[in-house]
Amino acid sequence: MGIFDNYVPIADALDWRQSALKPEVEHREGYGELCEMRMHAKACRRVMTSMPFALSPTSAEYEIDIELTDYLPYLDKNGRATGALYPRQSGPGSLWGVEDARVEINTLSERWGAFLTHRMQYEARREAVGTGAPGRPPKGIHFCVDEFRRRVADDRCEGSLIDEATYLQSWFLREHSQRDPVKTKSIENKIRAEYRTWKQSKHPC
Repeated sequence: MGIFDNYVPIADALDWRQSALKPEVEHREGYGELCEMRMHAKACRRVMTSMPFALSPTSAEYEIDIELTDYLPYLDKNGRATGALYPRQSGPGSLWGVEDARVEINTLSERWGAFLTHRMQYEARREAVGTGAPGRPPKGIHFCVDEFRRRVADDRCEGSLIDEATYLQSWFLREHSQRDPVKTKSIENKIRAEYRTWKQSKHPC
């Protein structure tokens, strides 16, 4: 049996998500959903086996189990996952990146469908409850802040404030398209303090 039996390349899984489930999302958002579902994943890590500065460098590949929440995907110019991942903490170009990332295929379609159904039900309940102010629907920024706090709890925030605000704006437009859009700057200002606290917890002085 191969080391990746019962596993599917992550790009193929995200292609399936994009075509088979609604709402349609890009690979970047689909990868975030895999992280939220805590899907089991494997990847290959290349390790140099020759001495530094050898004329003919050699390397070996090792299969490892990974937590998708610890990594972010490299995307091609079309926004499609390449299968290579880099650590959230050290960023692109890290020597600790992995290749040929794959996710377990068993029950993947059922789990993904159930995950989206649960999330839509949650959003519907939250909108029904509102902000507590009689006669006033919840403001869009509140949804963004709630989603941001979920991402903080899962340690899935982007590496910069502007990138996190941009992600939240895209998420809001996708999940709450019937509502008035929220400006990226407004999201930045609303989450700035909490984002700084999260960032400092990851890189303490």
